[in-house]
This record gives sequence, structure tokens and C-alpha cells, in this order.
Amino acid sequence: MAGLLDVSTTDFVTTIRMNRPPVNALIAELQEQLIEALNRVKDDDATRVVLLTSAIDRYFMAGADIKSMGGEGGFDRENPATLERVAQMSRRSQAAFTQIEHFPKPLIAAINGHALGGGCELALACDYRLMIDDSRSTIGQTETSLGLIPGAGGTQRLPRLVGRTRATEMIFESIRLKAPEAAAIGLINAALPADGFHDAALARARRLAQAAPIALRLAKEALLAGLERSPGKGYEVEAENFGKAAMTEDAIRKVNFRGLPVSRTRFTRSQEQRILVNREGYFHASMDHGCGRCGRLAGGGCPIRRGGQRTRKGRQHAGHRHHAQE
Repeated sequence: MAGLLDVSTTDFVTTIRMNRPPVNALIAELQEQLIEALNRVKDDDATRVVLLTSAIDRYFMAGADIKSMGGEGGFDRENPATLERVAQMSRRSQAAFTQIEHFPKPLIAAINGHALGGGCELALACDYRLMIDDSRSTIGQTETSLGLIPGAGGTQRLPRLVGRTRATEMIFESIRLKAPEAAAIGLINAALPADGFHDAALARARRLAQAAPIALRLAKEALLAGLERSPGKGYEVEAENFGKAAMTEDAIRKVNFRGLPVSRTRFTRSQEQRILVNREGYFHASMDHGCGRCGRLAGGGCPIRRGGQRTRKGRQHAGHRHHAQE
């Protein structure tokens, strides 16, 4: 299928516009292209924030394409395979939206039209939700009005945002909210005027792009750990990531660690971004970071995985410094 997305980048913000007329109905190809677009910018230094919106007037996304539920021979509910095929569609959407939710950089949904059913679920998978206040656009899980239920994570993510009581009402009664109502219950971050909506959303994204990128990445990982696993795991990841954040150039420069000896090796933003933190808690140091950086990380008790000569020198440097301090 032809491209369903329009993608552009400026000022460290990548804007992704969904473009599947007439209403951006959700199909597998659109999910796949969204994930592919996010994967392309995941480790790109030119992108610090992603703004997800629609190229179609009045619709952010109107939900799943109901026609896709039918098989080649139509929707045969007498065939046991039909139930499994439809359930598998839900599983694929759940997996896709979870992957979108775990995109490591800030992801903002700029909801410039109706976000219903799967459209609401897609917005729920984003970190921020900014919605147009045009007295017309609505957001909600409207599946029960069709005899269905949310199938892409809505029954799980909506209660996290608005609480079980409101989520139950919204899902059971297929309630659609306008932007001010959605903002009042915490479903969206802000209702923005229709006049200049995209510019206002882009300005919000640009401000966020000025924040420390690695700190945002580590904070998002800690937030998701607590929400998806347990508060205990969330605290554990928070502590680990607090330590990792303290090793970054942004923290060294802004906190300044007054009164403490600190290596002052300077790095470009591109070099800093290459310090990728994996789930095992290792810093993967780029070869061009040099002995000072590796020494600082190893000396701080953070294990480093790299077989290069400079990393070995960094370990030696950290060891000499540690013994000298003793």
C-alpha cells in the first residue's frame, strides 16, 4: 500500500501526519508504517520529539476499519476460525500500540479532529495529548455503541489516566468528550484554540525539545516500569536511571556538583546521544568518548561494555584515580 504518512523534521521535532482518507481508519498497514517511521527516528540525533497528527481535516482517527474484520469470504460467525482471526487483530493492535508507547523519545498527539475508538487508543499510547477546541471534535472509546469493546489497549490505558470510575462510564456509555471536558478530567494535557492549533502544538514540542534528551528518555522508562510492572520495579528503575542521568553531560553542566572533583571532558550533543542505556543497566560508550568519559563512568561504579582500547584505558584511568583517592 502507498505511503499513508507525511513525515518532516524541523528544529529537532519530527512531525508525522497520518493520511488515509477519508477518516484515517486504522488498518494493519497504517500501524506498520507508524512503527517504521518511529524506528527511523528513534536513534536520530536530529529528532528529540515526535508530533503525531492528521493530514485530514476534522479527523485525527475515527477508529478501526470495520471492514478489515471480515475474511475473504466475509464475516462468518459460524466459523470458529473467525473468532480467532478477530482476536488476533486485537492482539496485533495491542502489540503495535505498546511498541508506540515505548518509543524512547517524547511523543505528542496533536489531536486535530475526532479521535474515536482506535483513534482514542492511539492518543492514549502517546506521552502528551493536545486537542483542538473547535466545538466539534470529540474523543472517546465508542466501541460499545457498535456492540464491540476497545481492542487496542483502551480498557487498560484509559483507567490509568482518568480513574476506573470515569473510564467505566466512558467505555460502557460510549461517551464522547470535547476538548475542554477531556482536559477537565485529565484525558488530555490541554485544549488548544482551533485558530493556530498546529503552530501552538509545534511550539509545545519545540520547548520540550530543548530539555535534556537522555534525561527524558530515562524518565519515560521509569514511568512505564511503575505503570506496567509494579511500584517496586518502578522505584528500582527510577534509582538506576537517576544514577545514569547523573553521568550525562547535561547533568554535569547544569547541576555542577559543587565541591566535588568532576572530570570536565566535553562532548558534543551527537556524542552524548550515543550513550545508549540498555535494560541491563550498562552504558554503551562510543569509541570517540575517550578516556575521560569512560573513566568517569567506571569510576562511578557504572559498568561499561566496550572492547575498544580507549575503554580499557578508561578503566585503568578510573582505577588509578580510585587508588589515589584512597
